[in-house]
Amino acid sequence: MVARTLVSSPGLAPLARLFYATLAPKYPIFVTGKGGGLTPMGRDGETGVAQGSVEAGVAFAISIHPELKVLDAELRPYGGGARAGHDDVRACGPPWIVFAAMQRFHDALFLRLRPVVQPSQCECW
Repeated sequence: MVARTLVSSPGLAPLARLFYATLAPKYPIFVTGKGGGLTPMGRDGETGVAQGSVEAGVAFAISIHPELKVLDAELRPYGGGARAGHDDVRACGPPWIVFAAMQRFHDALFLRLRPVVQPSQCECW
């Protein structure tokens, strides 16, 4: 999905091959086992990046950019907006607008990318 998003953006299209080459191959996933050793998880990664890897934040930011632009445009008429940095999204505006807009943002992302939202990392202030 990252490569497709890059190709659709004229300014980022030249990076598509690099990201595809980085993300395409299967690679083993390891977890920390007893005694601190690495144990194979039993499946390979092949559809995205490993969380915490150097390219993960950039890949995620590029992937959500189309939906982020829609969210930002939806909030602007109310004096708000949406911005993202690395893998964090911030939306501001009147609460009755922001919460509904964020739900639509989440639903659109889930349909295309299937990300898992961590409610314990969500804040409202």
